[in-house]
Amino acid sequence: MKIDRKVYLIFLISFFIRAVFLSLTDNTCGDPAGKIIVALEWLKHPSFITYGFSFPFFHYLISFAIYCFDSPMISTRILSLVIGSLTIFPFYSLVCMLFDKKTAIYSSIFLSFLYHHILYSTQTMNDSTFLFLVISSLFYFFKSLNLAHGETKPIILSSTFLLAAEMTRFEAWILIPFLIFFIASKKIFLNTFLFIVISLAFPVFWITGNYIGTGVFIPLANININVHAQEGFTILGRLLIYPYMIVKTMTPLAAVFAFVGLVMSFAKNVNRKLILLISVELLFLISTVIVGTNAFPKPRYCLLVAILLIPFCILSIRAFLDKIPRSTSIAAICILVVSMLATYSYFYISAKDELFPTTPSYVTEISTQLKSMKTNQEKVFIDSFNWWNSNIAILAEIDTDLLARVYAKPYNVIYTSKKVYKKREEGIINYFDEEHPDYVIYEPGGVLSKWTGGNLENTINSLSENKFERIFTSQKYVILKSVGKK
Repeated sequence: MKIDRKVYLIFLISFFIRAVFLSLTDNTCGDPAGKIIVALEWLKHPSFITYGFSFPFFHYLISFAIYCFDSPMISTRILSLVIGSLTIFPFYSLVCMLFDKKTAIYSSIFLSFLYHHILYSTQTMNDSTFLFLVISSLFYFFKSLNLAHGETKPIILSSTFLLAAEMTRFEAWILIPFLIFFIASKKIFLNTFLFIVISLAFPVFWITGNYIGTGVFIPLANININVHAQEGFTILGRLLIYPYMIVKTMTPLAAVFAFVGLVMSFAKNVNRKLILLISVELLFLISTVIVGTNAFPKPRYCLLVAILLIPFCILSIRAFLDKIPRSTSIAAICILVVSMLATYSYFYISAKDELFPTTPSYVTEISTQLKSMKTNQEKVFIDSFNWWNSNIAILAEIDTDLLARVYAKPYNVIYTSKKVYKKREEGIINYFDEEHPDYVIYEPGGVLSKWTGGNLENTINSLSENKFERIFTSQKYVILKSVGKK
């Protein structure tokens, strides 16, 4: 399919927006820096990943980026930026094929300005990679369905992109049986066989590897399922969490237009396969809330659904504009854009969400302080700090082999590159006995304090063979240093 020249301009605009956003923001707490730490550990001790909590594809990607450019916090974000911007091309091609050229152009513009896609295209997160892979897979999938003579190339490309998506996020697994069913319905044996073999290769490999390595088929699902997680919500509330997230991601007005466009297409028997795939992904997300998971619902989890709804939104808006006088169309478009921006701003002002996430000053302070104190051979033990401990470790340039981090719920462990210690007191004792850290950085009243159930400094000195003294104190944290044997 030939790409319209306007799409290249949209790509450049999309890239520029994300580049500016990247320059104004930092990696958020938790997952982004945590993924970098794991990548740094892997680069020091590379191996073929056959099991674990996290899927391997994005891990390999960011490891490659760090290896090439040796700037973990920036190189991995630039990788997401490039992949997120490139998503414009398969998205345009998919929408152009299923709808029309104008809808594809307008949908691509919408995507280039979609806040959550901008945000996760500038974080060390797998979201932009996952979206690029799934949308590319869907493009070649629908292309194969539209070809009467049953070419194998689109099937191979679709299943290969899907395979990479499966190695990135679990949501891609949900699509497999439905895509296989649609491919099989064309009754072309070779295509069906190829798609089944390629698309099922990773799930079979990963489930088998996890069972052999851990005794659990899917450890991530096992640790995340928590029937008590959303007890504060009624059944109706749980059912509506993800629809609300989609409304928040697209803005209410755009979501209403998308729903109208969805109904219009379904009534006309147009794009019902795409509608089914959107519904399947949404139902899966809703089911995770009904069952209960430790991963609280976030807009990033429903971003695929929101993006696939964009062309239905554009379709509905175009139908609306066709019914009003041409002279008022521009005014109507301006009103729509202003209304969307206003409602979007309200969502963030009312929720006090940070539109441009940056590193808190106390994280920068502790990182700078620690970096100036320690030597390259000293071990450091860092409290959770609301999941900022990985960011602190990277900013302070701590060797991953000399690092220990507290993982809060649902993990509740002390994690090092060589061993995981359980949170129970004997786990903390074992850690101090075996690792003998030189520094302990903790948050008064934080996770470590709660685990020990008392004065942490006294507890540490009672647990460790070495004596620790307080050498730095601020409002948020305390640094203890080992001063030798008691």
